[in-house]
Amino acid sequence: MKNVKARKDAIAERSRAGVEKMLRGLPHCQVFTGPARFRSAREVAVGEQILNADRIFINVGGRPSIPPMPGLDRVPFLTSSSMMHVDAVPRHLLVVGGS
Repeated sequence: MKNVKARKDAIAERSRAGVEKMLRGLPHCQVFTGPARFRSAREVAVGEQILNADRIFINVGGRPSIPPMPGLDRVPFLTSSSMMHVDAVPRHLLVVGGS
């Protein structure tokens, strides 16, 4: 499982770095990293910096949603994000949801 995780990490990093390099190489394209929030339809705050543009593209990624299931607060569980850090085969695994 450690080898599976290491391979997943390497593939994900190559993909992320490749996309970032391609974007940074585009003319008239600036890449900003950090937490971002829309302030209006044409204004975004990235950290302390305020950005204005007619068109704004944000790679939002994703965050897992933890369902309100009775008893879930009493058992250890993994989310789609925390599962990516597992380097040992779980003894039991139940997948709830998924899309």
